[in-house]
Amino acid sequence: MAQLPGSNETGSPARSRSGARSGTGPGELGVPPSQLPHARRLWLAVVAAGVIGLVGGVATFLAEGLIDSPVWVGIFHSLTLWAMITIGVGANLRNQWRLAALAGLVTQIGLVTSYYSAKSVLAGHPLSVASLVIYSLVAVFAGPLCGAAGACLRDRRLLIRVLSLGVASAPWIADGVRGIMGTVATGLNVEAKMVEGVCFIAVGLFLPLVISHSLRDWLRSLVVAAGLVGLVVLVDLLR
Repeated sequence: MAQLPGSNETGSPARSRSGARSGTGPGELGVPPSQLPHARRLWLAVVAAGVIGLVGGVATFLAEGLIDSPVWVGIFHSLTLWAMITIGVGANLRNQWRLAALAGLVTQIGLVTSYYSAKSVLAGHPLSVASLVIYSLVAVFAGPLCGAAGACLRDRRLLIRVLSLGVASAPWIADGVRGIMGTVATGLNVEAKMVEGVCFIAVGLFLPLVISHSLRDWLRSLVVAAGLVGLVVLVDLLR
């Protein structure tokens, strides 16, 4: 009868001369040695992303109350900050887009839950279940997208690289456009909000060029960003 590799004639795991069983070592919880580095990397990335998300959500809430500048306070009320945090997490997992997508999801969920928890606990505001659910659903889409984009900003494949640069650019431009549109509609704090919107758009336009150092990649990524911005604005108009 054929024997399994690493077993003796009775079918039990073979022992070495020292009497120890071959296979997984102590403390490895049954994970094959060949898979252990990947498992450790996976859990380390997930835990780190969770911590960054939880800390970032609380920090965002606190910053909203501490910053009084009408120009710069907009960054703490925008989609951009959380998108950049998530893209930054992905960028630290370069060329590992699957792991980066998972880390991005965990980051976004951490940002959403900790922000609304801090708002409820620290400020005494009633927990908005509707907002928590809506932004959690957004996080399920945006988290993997931004995480994977961060990991692929310098990918060798042109299409993947350009799409990733477009994702990094779009939040800045979208928030700038939305801010200007909102200011025009309400007529409130027009001058400061226009300056804020223009600054956001300028950062979004030139960020891909700073990252890629390629004129062609830059121009192509702006086409991607324009499509994403159009989608965000359309969703805003339909709400």
